[in-house]
Amino acid sequence: MEAIEVGKRIAAKRGRKSKPEHAKSFKFTKTNLGPLTYEGNGIYPDKRFDSGCNGLVIFISPTLIKTFYVVANRKMWNSKKQRHEKNAVYKKLFLFNPDAENQTLKAARALVADKKKEILNGRESVQRSQKTFESLSLDFLKSGFSGYRLADKSEKHEYKEATINKYKKLINTYILLKPSKFSKSKIQKGKFNNIAGRLTGIVEYKDIVSSKPLKDYTLNEITEWHVEVVHHRLKDTPTVANDVIKVISIIYTWAKTNGRIKGPNPCSSIVKFPEKKIKAKLLDDHVEKIMNHCKSKAFDFAPFFCTVIILLLNSGKRNIELWGLRWRQPFSPKEELKCSGWLEENWEQTKYLYLRDTKNRKPERVFLDAECITVIKRLEANAKATK
Repeated sequence: MEAIEVGKRIAAKRGRKSKPEHAKSFKFTKTNLGPLTYEGNGIYPDKRFDSGCNGLVIFISPTLIKTFYVVANRKMWNSKKQRHEKNAVYKKLFLFNPDAENQTLKAARALVADKKKEILNGRESVQRSQKTFESLSLDFLKSGFSGYRLADKSEKHEYKEATINKYKKLINTYILLKPSKFSKSKIQKGKFNNIAGRLTGIVEYKDIVSSKPLKDYTLNEITEWHVEVVHHRLKDTPTVANDVIKVISIIYTWAKTNGRIKGPNPCSSIVKFPEKKIKAKLLDDHVEKIMNHCKSKAFDFAPFFCTVIILLLNSGKRNIELWGLRWRQPFSPKEELKCSGWLEENWEQTKYLYLRDTKNRKPERVFLDAECITVIKRLEANAKATK
């Protein structure tokens, strides 16, 4: 008897699921779409898929509003797994209304093919010819840093956090013309207003007048001249001008690589301003004064600062590589990413520290001379004494 009852329940359950009003996938008709009811959790819409038209979906809200959508599986970059994966992307069509000619099932099915192409090609609702450089820059800020650096040809490297921050600041300030979160003071506001004025004012370049910033031009309008105008506007700060042009070029290269735009990169032939990089070697007597100061009583007031200064002078490494040092190697890869390096085990005997990611993107063992060993020991003793 029990077996018979179980069989009846299973059959009833199967019969219930086979009916369109309960099935998740069935062939849509005007008749069976009308009585559909909501069977979700009260928060998210209930999705039903059309087996008669691949890609057509109807969303049923908790308030029984029915809306047509198109779905397609598009490859997207997963930065955590470092690979492309297929994700379901939905695009809204319109509300279902069998009495309105342009809101029927037939009208929805007629749009499916074109909407699926838009999803698979990664297009926005506007045509590419109407897309502005501002929207392209915003796209780059959203997903341009998730892959590998575009400049690397022989080896693949991800963007460093410092590089990402630099590019974001350049894009927001000099392309999108957005004031930074630090420009609240009158001085900072004045600086930003000066930048915005330089990039939006009316200027004449090569006998042609420019009256709007690059971000407001559509992609099919922009030529090499438009980018040269940006370069010309920033001529009083040559280094910044060159950096901005470099970022614009990176945005174009990223967009071309990912199939978002076609055509040449308008930055490819622009000649950059000469830069006077300040590189001065400290005189020996100045080095001696700094070293003597760091080893003096001043060490007790700023032990970590004095230690880093001595390591900088003796090792010649960059400050960003030394400020993130730890006493020992972290136990997990996640913690390793939070530091720049660590002292090797038995560092007093081996006389080496380990930098995990240097300027050339490779790890390096750095020799510690007698002065470095002495100051690190002093820092260790100072840290134990203050516990």
